[in-house]
Amino acid sequence: MKRNITFTFLILFLINIFYSCKKCKELFCEEGFFDLKTCQCVCENDFEGKFCNQKVVQKFVGEWQAKDKCTGAKNKNIDYTAKISLTKSKNLIVNNFLSQQNINLPLQLNKTEKNFIQLNKIILGNNITLSNGSATINEQHNQLSWQYCFEQLGSMYNCTATWKKIN
Repeated sequence: MKRNITFTFLILFLINIFYSCKKCKELFCEEGFFDLKTCQCVCENDFEGKFCNQKVVQKFVGEWQAKDKCTGAKNKNIDYTAKISLTKSKNLIVNNFLSQQNINLPLQLNKTEKNFIQLNKIILGNNITLSNGSATINEQHNQLSWQYCFEQLGSMYNCTATWKKIN
């Protein structure tokens, strides 16, 4: 009887060990490595996706229908189309920001938060100085939510904007 109990305990112990070990199918991670603990790819900084095969910057590239609402000396609602593209050196730029044509505004990707871009202080032209701002892209990669400030002819404006991807 004691032998049967020991044998049963041993079988149950082995079954428990067998089923408690996490099993996962190892994936090929193009720009990163496979983590056996999480059963997922861990991507290098500039990549994302299940297989680390998507450049982070690509989700921002395209044409956007912009609706900016600004408060300040005068309230301004500005509707326009902007285009975000990549330079030859793979940096993000936006053309036609605030309907300012022929100005390529550099955008900076946040290295720790991959759905977040930043604007640095820059003079746009037409007496407009952009003083900092940021945008977050949604999970579907089809909408940007902006917050930024600009000064025009001595008046300061605080803006929020929603940009919807059209292409």
